[in-house]
Amino acid sequence: MNDSQPRVRRISLHDVSESDLSRFPDFLVISPPETGTEWLHANLSAHPQVFLPQSTENKFIADLGTKRRSPFVQPSFRQYLEHLQDTPGRFAKKTFEALRRFGTVYRPQIIGDMSESYASLSREVVEEIAMLNSGLKAILILRDPVDRAVASAEKVFARKFGVSLNQIPDSELGVFLRSDYEGQSMLYSELIERWQGQLGSGNVFLGQFEALCRAPAQLLGEIHQFLGVETRDRYCAENSRTQLEALNQSKVSGSARRVAAQVLEEQVADYRQLLKLLDQDRGSLALSS
Repeated sequence: MNDSQPRVRRISLHDVSESDLSRFPDFLVISPPETGTEWLHANLSAHPQVFLPQSTENKFIADLGTKRRSPFVQPSFRQYLEHLQDTPGRFAKKTFEALRRFGTVYRPQIIGDMSESYASLSREVVEEIAMLNSGLKAILILRDPVDRAVASAEKVFARKFGVSLNQIPDSELGVFLRSDYEGQSMLYSELIERWQGQLGSGNVFLGQFEALCRAPAQLLGEIHQFLGVETRDRYCAENSRTQLEALNQSKVSGSARRVAAQVLEEQVADYRQLLKLLDQDRGSLALSS
């Protein structure tokens, strides 16, 4: 392997040397679950200058360095890169949609990828994937830890057990929240520092879920500007505010929220401190050493 190629450890060196690294993502969405990721995927995918894969369940990056990874069942690096391009049929469909909605052709300038599991990547994995694109950018949407945990618990108990969260005893809810399902125990400050430490503070976009709900077109425009693509209000779906406000509404009782606040006391304090710093720095925050 020559000096111009990244010295990776978790990805096959042969795969890297034989792959077209220009297909590696220009940006990753690293937001955890229940932060508007589905909405963001839909709206970024609609932009005629942005490519995002249809699925957000690709596990190649998420499984790097984990015991789950197996060369017999997981895609190779080359297969992952092949996943990051349009099929002829999808390219035609996206071109038609871009012409119909925006009066312009679909001509992707940047490649992105996203997975809710990227928020849980270790520092070592973040370091390795940063080697593959020196200009890699990351997008992180922050949401109040209690709101995020309650929204996650609502979905889990409704889907798996068919019950409302209000029917769950506080003790059982506490056990669930302490299980770290979907990374509820993570500290945003550590997540930000991990990514800024490898990409640089200027290459990590920080947005607030509450701001996204209030003014989705504005925040989406800031993300477009961060990514270096055309910024226009028309690239934000007309019903975005209604969709996001629905995500931010909850019928969960005060008891469940109190349990979440007690379990996630450290996370809430960390989040509030970050909000103060973001407000002082007008949306820009550098936590990397």
